[in-house]
Amino acid sequence: MKLTEERVSHVSGFQVCGSVHACPVCASKIRAVRADEIGEAARKWLGEGHELMMVTLTMPHDVGMSLAEVWDTVAEGWRAVQQGRGGQELRRGMAGFIRAADLTHGMHGWHFHLHVLVFLERPWTEGLTTRLRDSWDRWLMRRGYRAAHRTHGVDVRPVRDDAGV
Repeated sequence: MKLTEERVSHVSGFQVCGSVHACPVCASKIRAVRADEIGEAARKWLGEGHELMMVTLTMPHDVGMSLAEVWDTVAEGWRAVQQGRGGQELRRGMAGFIRAADLTHGMHGWHFHLHVLVFLERPWTEGLTTRLRDSWDRWLMRRGYRAAHRTHGVDVRPVRDDAGV
C-alpha cells in the first residue's frame, strides 16, 4: 500500500478480472473509460454540425415478470423497430448508434431501459418520434404486452453537448 503526498492511499499489483458485467471494481473503471470515449465521439459529431438524439425505450413491467423476459423483450426491441416501415426512415438518417442497458429492480419488479445514442446525418423530425413510438408499441403487443406508457415508454431528446450524453 502506498500513501501519496495528498495523503491518499492506493493498492497496486493486484490482478483484475476485466469484467464490466460481474465485477463492481472493474465495471466502474471500464464504464469511466467508455464514458470518456462516448463523450469524445459526441463532441466530434456535434462539432461537425451533425445531430445527436438520446432515445430511451422501456416497457410496462409488473411484479412477477422474469428478468429474462423483460431483458429479451427490450433488448430485441431496438432491432425490431429498426426493421419496420418507420425503421427504414430512421436508418436512412442514422449514421450509427451506441446502445446501453440500464436495469433496476423495485416494487414493480424488474425495470429495464435501453438508452440509444443516435448519430444522425439528417435532422430528426417529430414524425420519426411518432413512428418510433408506434413501432415500439407494435413490438410490445406482438410479444404479448400492453403498449408502452405515452410519456415514459419512448423518450426522445436532442443532445446538445457531450454533457447531455
